[in-house]
Parts: sequence; structure tokens; C-alpha cells
Amino acid sequence: MDEHWRNGFYLVTGMSPTLRHKVAEGVKAVDFYLNGSKIMTRTKAPFDADLNLGPLPRKQTIRVVAYGSAGRAVGEDEYT
Repeated sequence: MDEHWRNGFYLVTGMSPTLRHKVAEGVKAVDFYLNGSKIMTRTKAPFDADLNLGPLPRKQTIRVVAYGSAGRAVGEDEYT
């Protein structure tokens, strides 16, 4: 498993089910953004996303915002 801890979130490939459950506690929805545009919202754990970054290697920015039960953002991260 490849893990990178950033601002309270893991950017992970090959995340274990146990870690997915731990990250999901208290999170009710997650928004995913690619280059500033919202591309999807997930409302069920494990809050993962498959992103199509296009055919050519180029700089991309992925932003993820997690929301708690009150609908307020409880955390976010951005990876370039």
C-alpha cells in the first residue's frame, strides 16, 4: 500500500478496508474536483473515485472536500 498523509487525509493507492472505514468515520459526503471543476460527489464510504486524467502527461490538480453530518466541510486537501 502506498500512503501519503496530507492535511488530515490520506492520498492512497491500494487502501485497505480497515483504513477506509477509519477515514470514513464522521464523513457523510465527499466532493472531488479536477483542475477547479467539481466532477463528482460520493455519499457512501469508502468515498473513492476513479479519475480520467486524459491521455497525455500534464500537470493536474485534484482537490477533495469532506463534509460532516451538519453539511459543513470537515476537511479538504489538494494534490498537484
